[in-house]
Amino acid sequence: MILQYNLGNLQKVNNYREAFQLVGMPSPVVSFVGGGGKTTSIYRLAKAYWEEGIPVVITTTTHMKYEDVPYMLLQESMLEFITLLETYGKCVVGLPSGKQTADGTEKFSAVSDTFFQEICEEMERRGGIILVEADGARELPCKVPESWEPVIPTQTTQVVAVYGLDAIGKTFSESCFRAELATGLLNKKPEDRIEVDDIVRLAVSKAGARKTVGNKKFQLLLNKADTDERIAYALQICKKLDEMKDKPEVILITGYDLYESR
Repeated sequence: MILQYNLGNLQKVNNYREAFQLVGMPSPVVSFVGGGGKTTSIYRLAKAYWEEGIPVVITTTTHMKYEDVPYMLLQESMLEFITLLETYGKCVVGLPSGKQTADGTEKFSAVSDTFFQEICEEMERRGGIILVEADGARELPCKVPESWEPVIPTQTTQVVAVYGLDAIGKTFSESCFRAELATGLLNKKPEDRIEVDDIVRLAVSKAGARKTVGNKKFQLLLNKADTDERIAYALQICKKLDEMKDKPEVILITGYDLYESR
């Protein structure tokens, strides 16, 4: 279930392409930053394109979980890349990293800038989309970037910052990646609980979610809006953002059955 905030209310959106305002956009490059939920959001958006027969590439500028699928490419070969696109209409591309997730899943890392540019040129010819996981958060719902983060490609046309609403009410130390940076930015302590105002401040800060975004299109994705309480938190966040001059567009991901029962 996808919801979008508009004029004080949450409205249902038909699909992910519409939610991210990508309908009619030629060959976008969308980079996802922030906390936990980036990978899931990327694959959901990719599915919307796959189902319409539009070519999709998924990659990373940091590290991402290896996918045991036939359209996974772990080398810089345009011949193999084009073969996978033409065979499956999609490709997950990166290089072996030798790293693993906490559960032992292999990770892959970024391709070179040169190969990424070649991918962009090929996808522009094909009218496809490139989805980039441009940040890491060790699956925590909240994140403040270090000096070298996030790694947003220059070709990016749109940045989506992800926050999990399950962070609210938990402490910075248990739910925020780089908690020391977040608490320093917000003048809080690691044992303090994350509040709605904290998410708002992090989402608009150029030391937080908007770091290195510049003039690129920017959207805020509030993930895991799966309880009445979290939906209420989301509305509070949206209404506080309404008071700001340079406010981002906000998208919510929630449970269909839950929202329909309200």
